[in-house]
Amino acid sequence: MIKLVGILKELENSIQFSKPNFSREWDEAERYPEFKEIGKEKWIEVAEHGYITKLSKIKSALGNVDLDFDSLEEPKKQRFEQAFEKGIIELPIVVEFGKDDYDLVAGNTRIAGLVKHGINPTVWVVKL
Repeated sequence: MIKLVGILKELENSIQFSKPNFSREWDEAERYPEFKEIGKEKWIEVAEHGYITKLSKIKSALGNVDLDFDSLEEPKKQRFEQAFEKGIIELPIVVEFGKDDYDLVAGNTRIAGLVKHGINPTVWVVKL
């Protein structure tokens, strides 16, 4: 068991996370009335001032995440696997509505894929 934990830790440390492309994720963000109301430019400005955390720290308060990687869309799974093989994953985006109220904006496949590989995903949190 200790050897497996060491291997998983090594794998987790080999993954580099890149900052989200907030402009490209606007289509996902505008599903939320709060972001649609402020518009794309303000969304990008607010999102840029987010922070990084681990999924495990907010998982119990995070809504709308499907961790069943196998059931997700094939093209998205393939894109994730290619990025995973390269070792560079764009940070999924989460919105924080309050102390114990988070919602996934973008990156479900990335989160599910990382969890499938035994990695505690790093996420970008936009505080509303």
